[in-house]
Amino acid sequence: MRKRASNLETCTLDQLGSVSTVISAHQSFQRSVEGRKTCLLFSGQGSQCRQMGRELYEAVPSFRNSMISLDQVFQQETGRSLLPELYGDNWRKSDPFDQTEITHPAIFMLQLSLARAVIAEGLQIDAVLGSSLGEYVAAAVSGAVDGSAMMRVVVRSAQAIERYCDRGAMMSVLASQAIFHGDPYVQSKVTFAGNYMADLFVVAGGIEAIEDVKKYWAARDVLAIILPVSHAFHSSAMEACVDELEAIFMSLEIKNPSVPFYSSALGKQVETLDAHHFLRIGRGPVYFSDALSALVKTLKGPDFVDLGPSGSLAGIVRKSLADTAGCKCYGILSPFGNSYQILQQVIVEKGTHVFSG
Repeated sequence: MRKRASNLETCTLDQLGSVSTVISAHQSFQRSVEGRKTCLLFSGQGSQCRQMGRELYEAVPSFRNSMISLDQVFQQETGRSLLPELYGDNWRKSDPFDQTEITHPAIFMLQLSLARAVIAEGLQIDAVLGSSLGEYVAAAVSGAVDGSAMMRVVVRSAQAIERYCDRGAMMSVLASQAIFHGDPYVQSKVTFAGNYMADLFVVAGGIEAIEDVKKYWAARDVLAIILPVSHAFHSSAMEACVDELEAIFMSLEIKNPSVPFYSSALGKQVETLDAHHFLRIGRGPVYFSDALSALVKTLKGPDFVDLGPSGSLAGIVRKSLADTAGCKCYGILSPFGNSYQILQQVIVEKGTHVFSG
């Protein structure tokens, strides 16, 4: 089959600012609505690492162009480039990468750039679902907000968190939520921060408190993993900067999503977004499993493409929907590489024309 020139390479950077524009530009390439629908997944803090997306940055011009465009927004706000923090030759994937002021914008720009790339290659999006910070990306992809404007808001909100909020920690727990809700000692130390599936939830709290609870659970043969974050997101610790965040989010021009938008902040589909919704995302618990259930019920078993830095949500969805016949879950990025090959596979299987990255 003849290769088609990369669609995103023919778009201007202004067009890249609105993913909904890119979607509209490819209506003639959309696959039949009778096929299995596709949902994009976006993850939040704790999934990031140095060099994430490096393979695609070097191999896919459309992805690289978007990363450069969004980095220009970061430079306007901070006076420096974010790309050396990601792709500097001196960084190893295992090097610490948990400073909110850097990781918030990095996670956002990575996922939005990857979404722009797959959409430009012909992937039709039937729904979006974001977890935590990923919900901001989902809003941009849904057409509810301009991507560059949201990038600016993410940079400013990360700065406010660094400036006003105490350091904290978060921890994922591979067990039933009952060990949190049924234990007064644990509840006195940490906050329930989110549920992802029946045997996976997250807690947040002070650094010492998280370490104490980890030891407490380890003594009871409960596996808990401290996440690479610098603050206790999804807890009362975020209240210290709530006024600043409210002012930042109020600056956004917000429309109704043009793509079905499923919110982990509320655990359901949301048809109208406002600044208060975005303010809620980082402060309240994540109800990912509830949002996933609502999405699957409505779309009747779609396929999922995880655009997060580690592909962790794809694994969660895969396990949660093990009994859903024919459902496919793709995780394009992972610490183990092969992202370019997986991207090709996704476009060939789910897109509308031959991959041209």
